[in-house]
Amino acid sequence: MSRFTGWCRRQAEAAVERFRRPDKPDYFASRILAGKDMAGHHLAGHGHAHYLPTAEGDDPRRITHVTVYAPDGFDNGETAALTGLRRLEVGVLKLQCQLIGLGKPSDFRAKLFGGPAGSTVWVSATPYIGPAHVGRLAKERYLRKALRREARRWVAQRQLDGVEVEAVEAVAAVPPRPLEFRRGRSRAGDDGYRRPLGTFRVTFSAPVEGPLALGYSSHFGLGLFLPCAADAVDK
Repeated sequence: MSRFTGWCRRQAEAAVERFRRPDKPDYFASRILAGKDMAGHHLAGHGHAHYLPTAEGDDPRRITHVTVYAPDGFDNGETAALTGLRRLEVGVLKLQCQLIGLGKPSDFRAKLFGGPAGSTVWVSATPYIGPAHVGRLAKERYLRKALRREARRWVAQRQLDGVEVEAVEAVAAVPPRPLEFRRGRSRAGDDGYRRPLGTFRVTFSAPVEGPLALGYSSHFGLGLFLPCAADAVDK
């Protein structure tokens, strides 16, 4: 967001006036990057940016890539902000970063997009976090029901026939396990750690293109599904 503000300050004032924050006139905000309108209210729908971290190296605990995915697309300012990002500080870590690709999902070979032909079967890569109201009694059944409801809305937008959901054990035999994931955000009132979680297999009626992220905090990497390896082999 600071990179976006910097870009706006270098543009003609009339061209970026719509991005100016009403509470801080010297600062600018992107609805796509922030997921909020200019009044600070969360945007409805899921067209704004998803920040999806993945471990694509040998160590499943070490994040190597972050895919920033926005169905509504990026404007020049958002693209400039992503391109200009060279350094990230996470706690005591000082990380170098670089934008390595910009385009549509079909332009990439990363696994979370499902490959050029898409995939029919998707399996949890990070735990699906369910609604806060799901209690401990029959938790798995209600979690599966909640995920099925979200998945049906997802397929309805893509005019598919249907979807099946089944609970599975933690997908990988290697760590991290579901309970080891950071499941809450650093903000007052966050209830992520109190919500139920599970790992699932989702089967669509036809191959679909990813990324597929559902549930609580899906815009930040939870509820992320990856194509099933067996499904990829069958193709």
